[in-house]
Amino acid sequence: MKLTETELMWMRDLGLTEQQTRAVQESFGTRFSDSCTPEDAARALAAEGHPAWADDRPDMDLGPPQELAPQELAPKGLVRAAEQGCRPKELPAVVEEPQQAELAAPAEPRKAPEGAECLDQSDLAIPYLSLAQDQTTAEDYDVEAGCWFLATDPEDADDERAVAILDVRKGRDLMPPYQKPDEEEALRKAICDYDDGLSVPDGIKGAWCRSEDRVRPSETSPVKISLDCVGCTFAGWKVTGGVRLPPPCGEVYNVLVADCKTQMPAWYRVKSSAIKPFKGLLTLLSMASRRAKNAPLASFFVVLRSKMVIKNKNKYYKPVFSKPERIEDPDEVSLYLALRRGIVGA
Repeated sequence: MKLTETELMWMRDLGLTEQQTRAVQESFGTRFSDSCTPEDAARALAAEGHPAWADDRPDMDLGPPQELAPQELAPKGLVRAAEQGCRPKELPAVVEEPQQAELAAPAEPRKAPEGAECLDQSDLAIPYLSLAQDQTTAEDYDVEAGCWFLATDPEDADDERAVAILDVRKGRDLMPPYQKPDEEEALRKAICDYDDGLSVPDGIKGAWCRSEDRVRPSETSPVKISLDCVGCTFAGWKVTGGVRLPPPCGEVYNVLVADCKTQMPAWYRVKSSAIKPFKGLLTLLSMASRRAKNAPLASFFVVLRSKMVIKNKNKYYKPVFSKPERIEDPDEVSLYLALRRGIVGA
């Protein structure tokens, strides 16, 4: 099987031989560049009998084996996977020191306009960036399906949008089945049966139960089904008739972005069919960061587009992410870093 350009880049950046690259392919049963992360690759290589794959790189000083991945492997803006217990052992260390000398001095957060001096970031509601679907346009907004828009400014919708990704966090959403009243009622009953004290009020828009860290339900969640996500019966995969069924509570990514045209922040919640292409984008961003001496995520921009998908007579739009490109203006990067600090902290 001929290696793709992305896989050849993996070989160069991660120090894999062609044999090891194919071992990852065989382990995943697909083109690993579409879905797996560097951590997945390390696990797959170990499973295929290559536990010391990094030792094939004599030109790199790996140092002693690491129990957890070093800080430098997670570009600024990505929550360290080590904090969530999902880093493999013995990942190669980054040798080159981060160099951010080209960045301008950290920009001061935007000052409040005259008359609103007492307000800070906590008083402001950051809008959500969404990809319009047919049901979105029919129910809430006059936006053409397949366009990206902000809930606060739907008139500015466009079929492509350039953004800088400032921060990525993991979460979970338990969404009711869309336009399937029988399945929705069955899920409501299952939740009530799970705990006699639980009830799901009518009229909830969005997720019934939501977690911002995949550890426990958030304080603002309409329903708190369980004390923690790991032990929740609605967060695990089920097997029915030999078929694996996804959990009602699905994994999501909470992504803080900055619109490159307005330089204003927005939240983008990645879920469902967007998860797989977004993981591919995270892989490309991590590689671009390492090639740029561990530059923060805010040093790159991506263009958001969409693609129409027709599956089982259902039509929907899935996101398409361009290859990350470096932002040349250091003042712009400094502004985005200041935005991130002001919203999510250091």
